[in-house]
Amino acid sequence: MKHIYKFLLLVFTLVSFFACDKMDSTYEEYVKDGETIYVSKVDSLVIHPGRKRILLTWALGTDPKVKKAKIFWNNGADSLETIIERAPGMNTVEVMVNNLPEGAYTFDLYTFDAKGHKSVKVTGSGNVYGDTYQASIRNRTFKDALITDNVATINWISETQLAYTKLTYTDKFNVTRTITIPPNENQTLIPNFKPRTGFTYSTEYLPELLAIDNFSTGVNVTKNVVFEDVTSAYLKNASQPFTPDLYDGTRWGTLKDWTVNAAAKNQGAPTKIYGGYDNFNGVSFFGLQKVPADPNIANGKVYQTFTLPPGTYEFSWQQGTANGFNNSGTETRLLVAANGATLPDLANINTALASVTFVSKTSAAITFTVPSTRQVSVGVLVNWVTSTQQVIRSAGFKLVDVTTP
Repeated sequence: MKHIYKFLLLVFTLVSFFACDKMDSTYEEYVKDGETIYVSKVDSLVIHPGRKRILLTWALGTDPKVKKAKIFWNNGADSLETIIERAPGMNTVEVMVNNLPEGAYTFDLYTFDAKGHKSVKVTGSGNVYGDTYQASIRNRTFKDALITDNVATINWISETQLAYTKLTYTDKFNVTRTITIPPNENQTLIPNFKPRTGFTYSTEYLPELLAIDNFSTGVNVTKNVVFEDVTSAYLKNASQPFTPDLYDGTRWGTLKDWTVNAAAKNQGAPTKIYGGYDNFNGVSFFGLQKVPADPNIANGKVYQTFTLPPGTYEFSWQQGTANGFNNSGTETRLLVAANGATLPDLANINTALASVTFVSKTSAAITFTVPSTRQVSVGVLVNWVTSTQQVIRSAGFKLVDVTTP
């Protein structure tokens, strides 16, 4: 056992000797007159991408022997030397490499003392951006923009690499204002936005989190129009929960603030005095219905009348998606806008400002223009004159001013 122990000790000694010999050969360039000269290497290297340039930073360290650093790239074909100077409060070395073509780069860094002894190599990689990246960026996209109660709401598409967006608009006091929108904001609310005006904007991109330069799309020339939801200004009782005027106490009624003509009143027993309001399963709807046992509805009209200033408007209908909403049957049902105090009959529908069928649809919209201040009526026209079942139970209506500047 004693002999085995001596043998193992001998083997360990020999291995240690050759390992040390190999280590000495690795660092022999740092040895002078038998003394090892150590120069601290670059520590905590961070590479910051830029526009046709790149910034390299690293910790200054505490080694007073370090006097300069050399940076090599393009496989050593290009290099840069920087003097390392110390000052109170200075703890970081920063070196900017300028005039670089766009692309990916690998950098080798060495530090040196006053006598030229150098450290071991430290390598780092980074990207330089330029015209190709600039050509690839576009202004941030928005889904929609709408003014409601003097507040403009802009809904943005979420995007990556955004730094910020600058948006310029005019408020209702005719003051031009510019706001900065952070990259993670997907909905922007702007109070006192002036109706029938637009906005311009530019988007700044940061290609990487540590990049030192932003890239701008430049300001768009064409104004992006913000339309105004004017439903509350002109339409009353236009969405759920609808309020009845006359009501049978269980299901059927007429709509408060709406005109319901006699033809549309085909519900209620024994007299048919209700139409336009349907309290189906305890939920209030804009509603019309004709089952085979009900009277026909020929040129049934449910509408509102008001005065509009000159402009272009969009009138829309939404069925809704919750339980109870319905738009079944294939007979005529139209969304209509017309001059004057009523809607035209189906035979004269070509006199309307605009109309569209919404058979088998869950939403519909019409756009019409009013050249001067005038009385306008908007609503629904149905013509249900067969024995087939026809139903409308819907969520509401909206009127939007879509006049462009």
